[in-house]
Amino acid sequence: MSKKSPLKKGTAFLLTMIVITVVSTVAMSVGRLMVSDLNMTTKLEESIVAYYAAEAGIEDGLWRIRDDKDIQIPVSPDTQPARITVDSTNGEKKYDLTINYKGDSIQDVELNKDDVFEISKWGSSALLTLTYHVYNYAVNPTPGARFDYGLEIIKLLNTNISDREFFDDNCTSRLTALLSSSCDSITGATGKIYTITIPVQGVTKIKIKPWGYFDQRHQNNPDLNYSDPLHPNFHIRFSITPDSGQIEQNYSTIRSTGYFGKTKRTLEAKVDRSSGQVISLFDFTIFQGGQT
Repeated sequence: MSKKSPLKKGTAFLLTMIVITVVSTVAMSVGRLMVSDLNMTTKLEESIVAYYAAEAGIEDGLWRIRDDKDIQIPVSPDTQPARITVDSTNGEKKYDLTINYKGDSIQDVELNKDDVFEISKWGSSALLTLTYHVYNYAVNPTPGARFDYGLEIIKLLNTNISDREFFDDNCTSRLTALLSSSCDSITGATGKIYTITIPVQGVTKIKIKPWGYFDQRHQNNPDLNYSDPLHPNFHIRFSITPDSGQIEQNYSTIRSTGYFGKTKRTLEAKVDRSSGQVISLFDFTIFQGGQT
């Protein structure tokens, strides 16, 4: 009977260990992939459910705004948003809801020639600062011709008196108002930038309207008439800032964060306060390690 040499026995043992190591490594890699896929599948499923919870919050906010366009949730910025549980049958589904229509300022509003912007709530402010820029006021103007353009401000006083001001491109008011506003202008890279300070004590509503027309008299010869029109894209852009507190926006912002498992999804909708139409809807995709 032949006997195996110690060398052959050692080689067989080494080969066996190598095979076991390779098999174990492959098994561990496959296991990690399976666990990773399972975690990703779980996160994806949780994300979908959390999205539906957030969507339910947006629908809730829309219903609340239709019932009361001045609704604020929470009422005070120092308090927590409203938390609503949607369903806890197969795991708790819930959403946090905030609705806000106030801000530190009104930014980047565009008005065409025949548009009117109205504002009626500015908190405890005594002054509003309106900054605006005029765009595209003429089409191929005749040299020396005069184009008048500017801003009309109508203030409705609590005595039901309408107080009007017309500011032209030289920052001069064409009308004498009961509550006079002040106007300044600077020349920037894109033209003049106007700043009007509006007193609002005793005022219940303000209307803002751009105006512009072509003066047919040539400045060098009043007898010459021209028909240069205003540019069809004549418009202004403006912002309004109160001297204190917050000011009412022309839209409400609904933010809803849905939760399920260890995942949350956030949706934000902007709703026009006059028409009730949804202006925009933004989707934040957020995965977090633990639930709030």
